[in-house]
Amino acid sequence: MTRLEQARELLAENYRQSLASKIEILEAAAIALDDGNPDVESNIRSISHQLRGSGASFGLPRITESATVVETAEKSRLAPALAALIEVLRQELAGEESGEESNETTHILIVEDDTHLVDILVHDLAAPGREFHRATTAEMAREQFTDLPLDLVLLDLTLPDGDGRNLLAGLQDRPQTVDLPVIVLSATTASQTKTECLSLGAEQYLQKPVEPDLLSAVVDGILQRRRRHAAEVRVDPLTGLANRAGFRESYERAAKLDDRIGLPSALAILDLDRFKHLNDSYGHNFGDEVLRRFGRLIANNLRQTDLSARWGGEEFVVLLQNSNEKASLIALRKLQKALREERFELESGESPIVTFSGGLVLVERGESLEDNLALADMRLYHAKSTGRDRVLAAIAEDTAKGAARILFAEDDADMAALVRATLTAEGFEVAHYSDGQAALSAALQSPHDMAILDKMMPGLDGLDLLKELRSHAAYRGVPILMLTAVGHEEEIERAFELGADDYVQKPFKPRELLARARRLLRRQTATSN
Repeated sequence: MTRLEQARELLAENYRQSLASKIEILEAAAIALDDGNPDVESNIRSISHQLRGSGASFGLPRITESATVVETAEKSRLAPALAALIEVLRQELAGEESGEESNETTHILIVEDDTHLVDILVHDLAAPGREFHRATTAEMAREQFTDLPLDLVLLDLTLPDGDGRNLLAGLQDRPQTVDLPVIVLSATTASQTKTECLSLGAEQYLQKPVEPDLLSAVVDGILQRRRRHAAEVRVDPLTGLANRAGFRESYERAAKLDDRIGLPSALAILDLDRFKHLNDSYGHNFGDEVLRRFGRLIANNLRQTDLSARWGGEEFVVLLQNSNEKASLIALRKLQKALREERFELESGESPIVTFSGGLVLVERGESLEDNLALADMRLYHAKSTGRDRVLAAIAEDTAKGAARILFAEDDADMAALVRATLTAEGFEVAHYSDGQAALSAALQSPHDMAILDKMMPGLDGLDLLKELRSHAAYRGVPILMLTAVGHEEEIERAFELGADDYVQKPFKPRELLARARRLLRRQTATSN
């Protein structure tokens, strides 16, 4: 195999891996289409147009054909055409993963003491990707509820060691199983029994003997809704892009592939410039429209193999796969140009120009997503503080001049030294104090741009210090970040009540603290300008 052929094969494998995120987005779009969302149709056709071209490029004609049907379908035929495309994408993805353990295995537990009936149910409901588990007693079922990642339960009410309704009620008491769908199979015909089961959370109540076709249809319907719900919670409903949870899953898959193949990739954080000003000036509906259209521009201007997500608020993240720094900057600057040229017409006749800033890093193998994001966030901060409407892949030495002054209160000497070294190395001016009273005196003598306060300190603890600082006009708008121990949720709630902007739980990585500090300072800069 030539080097070119090998490269093409690697890119095709990379493309197939990216289909998982496309499936999730299209499944969520299908739900929105069913709900009558008028904005989703154009997104569906846009994604289908991209799949039409990329499918042909990677030698996957079935994707090209199905995507073409969706792109050109009449409105009345869009839903079935989309369902067919999603199924083709699933098959292509499953074909790539054959022979390996699949993450899409559906686990079904049958709680029934009649082993002959269990064999019949397994035979009637067998399908690719389904794994069946058996429990002949209530006690066995409870163990399975704890040990298995279940997707569905078939439950008989009459068990050797108890009533199935008690099992059903127990599922509602556990956060891990409260949403687990249950189909009750019972010979009891009493309407009161059926009513009790449904009130206890059963999805369906079917009377024995159950017609195989009916049971199969009910099971298929429940599992399909469960898959759609799982896809929906991974997608941002406003932009149609993945959300944090969806991006993290796709990122982990991509990182494993890149590690195995040795391909470079780049990660970027993109933040819309002066977004709060846009919201305040033109209204939140306009802000939502900006977010929606920016998400569409990201999907249309980046490659199908790239991953993108709305990270929160006006922040977006993208992973540019098989891309070096130069190529990634070119792609993001193309996206910047597309956003600048996007016309946002208002009834007043105004047409505000919208821009974004970004921070870009080459993904370091072995580093976590959080570590890579923290470095990208630092570069985004510098892009914002040095003029906006730019993407930085490096930080010039002179950008540290005039850096923010941070008041840092922490009595643990080792932790303080580590955090100070991290903050100072990034250009911050750090004033450290080991007790709360000394920190308060210093804060009132000279202004600071931010405060980082440990909760537990001698003299004046972090919460009292926070309260004192917020009582002075000079510190009412200064970002304050709290350090607190894991498991002290009541302290976190109290800190927010007293005016904290964010918190980090110990133990933490210094880079995580640095990223939080950068983000708070960036938001403060955006608010003041």
